[in-house]
Amino acid sequence: MHSTASFSILTIKINFKIINEKMFNLLSLKTTFEDVYGSDYSPQEYTGTEYTERIDVSGNESVYVHECVFRDITNNAYGGALYCSDIVQRLLIEQSSFISCITSENYGGGIYSRSEQCVLSRICAFNCCSTYNNGISRGQFAYINSNIKNNVNDSSITHTLKRGTYPWYALCLDYGNILCTSVNLTDNECYRYPALLCYRTSSISYSSIVNNTANPGYGCIVLSYNSHCIDTCNILNNYQGSNDYEGTIYSSGNLFIKDSCILGNNRRVFYAYSSGKITISNCTIDDDIFTNNRFYGTVTVNKTIERTFINALSHIATQRCDSYFDSYGTLTVNPCLLCKCSHTLMSCNCNYNFRDFYYYKLHRAFILN
Repeated sequence: MHSTASFSILTIKINFKIINEKMFNLLSLKTTFEDVYGSDYSPQEYTGTEYTERIDVSGNESVYVHECVFRDITNNAYGGALYCSDIVQRLLIEQSSFISCITSENYGGGIYSRSEQCVLSRICAFNCCSTYNNGISRGQFAYINSNIKNNVNDSSITHTLKRGTYPWYALCLDYGNILCTSVNLTDNECYRYPALLCYRTSSISYSSIVNNTANPGYGCIVLSYNSHCIDTCNILNNYQGSNDYEGTIYSSGNLFIKDSCILGNNRRVFYAYSSGKITISNCTIDDDIFTNNRFYGTVTVNKTIERTFINALSHIATQRCDSYFDSYGTLTVNPCLLCKCSHTLMSCNCNYNFRDFYYYKLHRAFILN
């Protein structure tokens, strides 16, 4: 893995036990299947179980997996821990963890789904991968192919392992209306594109994409075709072993990046392919991106920043992943106006059941002077 000597993370430790319990209502924060898909369906439920073998959830048109742990599973089929076929119309996986889930096939180290609609919410994924050695493998944690709803929110996907010959993408989202809200993609390693693929229209917001490694290849985030938006994200210190092609952020469609912090990424940072255009608005970026030609294609800045800033984003805190990114280098962090958005912080210890966690609502951002 690459050195992170130039990158400083201020880790905030919160003792949830001493916070006034009146501030929390775990039941009200928990999503239900009805919240996501409406009241017209009776889903098949998988709940409260620790799985050590792969499961196939393709037996019903509606499936609800929640409060489960998938641990130390190795399989030779699509989806090392969980498989869902296109028989399923509506899939919700919530408040569950996937720890050391591995497939020897080329799709989905932890999850493989072709359901018509899929939502992953409050997921902890750690040490998942594909060991496929006969070509490219996609979705080292999850490969999701959904034609309508394709959402991931309030989740951390960390420490994806580079075990196969050509592993790509920790999280691979194919088709559908793609939404990634408050997703932490940190410390993942792949041959190329270690963080994320969004194929077709996507919106990525309040997410941290940090310390990911393309070894020995290039890329980090791939946004293919149609229109995409990156809003209020931190994209920090991602490493590319090669400068042969593409860059940290690749888009073959029109990409609008706003109110985000994009710092410390090596080699080429922006790559607008063919007729694709990347527009940057009110973002903190490295000073040398344009002076040293660390971009390709049509990349423009339509609004410059008044002050250099980094977003204070909090995510699921796993045992060995960085979940708080509100400091960079030696710059001073100062509080600013309340953020309009609401982020959720959760705790997940990889050695314990994921069902034991707490929530904290965060309404702040920080400005760096």
